[in-house]
Amino acid sequence: MSLTDKFCKSPDLRKEEQKLCYEFASHFQDIIADLERKGHLRSELKVEGTDGERMRFMNVLWNTRKVTHAFNMFFDMYVDKIKPDSRQRLRRFLELNEPYGLTEEDLRYLLYSEMIMVFLQNAEEFRYALLFVLKLPIHYSIGEDGKEVNNKTALGTLLRSLRELEIEKADKLGEIDYRLRNGLSHGLFWFDEKADEHDSRPHLHYSEDISFKKIGCINLADLYLKTRNQSIYTNCLLNVIGDWFE
Repeated sequence: MSLTDKFCKSPDLRKEEQKLCYEFASHFQDIIADLERKGHLRSELKVEGTDGERMRFMNVLWNTRKVTHAFNMFFDMYVDKIKPDSRQRLRRFLELNEPYGLTEEDLRYLLYSEMIMVFLQNAEEFRYALLFVLKLPIHYSIGEDGKEVNNKTALGTLLRSLRELEIEKADKLGEIDYRLRNGLSHGLFWFDEKADEHDSRPHLHYSEDISFKKIGCINLADLYLKTRNQSIYTNCLLNVIGDWFE
């Protein structure tokens, strides 16, 4: 069984997430195949002499799986404790942590911080994995302007460049939220737990640029969904690449 199939059948994924996993694994397989046909992949990764690189790549893959598993377990445990019928368990949990000074608000912010860390780690590993297998630099054009992909290319630019290069299924990568990644990676975000007239759920606000001129907003339930989905996209890509050079 391939690495990709093993991941998509993982009990860590819910039924609907397994469907998403197979869908994006298929997209990534088409993307990798088209990149290879067009001569954009590092063909040496499939021959002897690159065992060290491949092993380090696989170490990243296994670490990503462990982070995904730990985050899912942590989140499910926390949500279970704050269900309306579980308030007594939450109080007991807080009592056990009283020596450490943890309050219910502390636990929420710990969870928010964990979501951000996992989202960012997966977004960065997604970028790393693509750049790792590409034969760099890759030159392309937008109109009359010449551009290139190199090892410093940012995530948003990398995704756009694949579309400009007319790589098959590159349009499916629109689910990768590089704007949210930009705001979180620069620490330009804040939480707002106050209800408003449109949405009573707590939100995270973030700046898409360094000047606070473009402010994005996402409720924390959607941030959790993006975090889980980004981990699926990243794990799929890592596993498809692992299957490709093995």
